[in-house]
Amino acid sequence: MIDCGHEHTAITPVFKGITLRHASVKIESGGKDTWDRLGKLLGKQQSITDPYSFSAPQLARIAKEWAHQHCFYSLNYPSDLRICENLVDKKQSVSILDG
Repeated sequence: MIDCGHEHTAITPVFKGITLRHASVKIESGGKDTWDRLGKLLGKQQSITDPYSFSAPQLARIAKEWAHQHCFYSLNYPSDLRICENLVDKKQSVSILDG
């Protein structure tokens, strides 16, 4: 069982319907870390002279919205990887509302 929260991720193995709490792991990385990383990547794509550049709070909000729409945990990595590789060649427009 995987529970990815805002600030951490908890992983607990389950065997025949019984949780194995002694083997549980807590990782200090959660959804917030994903949003922060996406915001930094978006910020690197901006030009300093770009008149449409965004502030740090705007980048954080955009990254959070984008992550909610497009990020997920894979339950079948090889299959999902093939799907994503097929999507790389397709262009997708993203609209960012002023706010």
